Amino acid sequence: MSDPHKTRIVLLVVLPLAAALVTGLLMNALTASRIESALEERDAALARIKALESEVASLTARLTAEPGPEEPASEEPTASDSAAPTEDVDAAEDGRHFCYVRSVVNETGATMIAVDFAELLTGDEAAAAAAAAGEESPPPNDFWIRNVNPRLRTFPVRVGIRVTLTSTSEGTNPEGYSVLLDQWQDFFVGMSPGMERVRDVPYWIEVRDGTVTAIEEQYLP
Repeated sequence: MSDPHKTRIVLLVVLPLAAALVTGLLMNALTASRIESALEERDAALARIKALESEVASLTARLTAEPGPEEPASEEPTASDSAAPTEDVDAAEDGRHFCYVRSVVNETGATMIAVDFAELLTGDEAAAAAAAAGEESPPPNDFWIRNVNPRLRTFPVRVGIRVTLTSTSEGTNPEGYSVLLDQWQDFFVGMSPGMERVRDVPYWIEVRDGTVTAIEEQYLP
């Protein structure tokens, strides 16, 4: 008969060893399964990468072989694209012209003015023009300014001329007075409070060989 005490000792020694062995086998099995799964996932990823590379190569080949859509040709602006197109310099005959001055700027060392030609009518012509416009006829003070064409014309101004004005910071001076061209330009751009009205009054300009040689404000009662 076996000794129960010895049997108990054997069990105490063998069972833990057996448990450790089984645990090791299970861990090895799990590790092998995970490695196999990881390898399968890697192979699938590599296959997908190759497929994408093939698609990219095919798309690149089509793009280089087929011409792209033509871009629409850019259109140069025409005179009709602007409400107030500007003509080239030298666009007026020599002589006196009634107009409104729309801008005074310095360009490449010269003073340039952009003007809008108009007509100063009096007497029967003024009455007829006012009536055609649906306004009081004869018009007040027996004059009418007709301006049906917004076209601008740009001219250089002769250096050193003086501008004759009737506008003052307090109203008007019918007798007129003269200022330097630079001073008038300061009035025009608003650097002298009270003189901004010089932008809204009509002028007579003298044009010679494409250059403005005189600027004179038209007095209006």
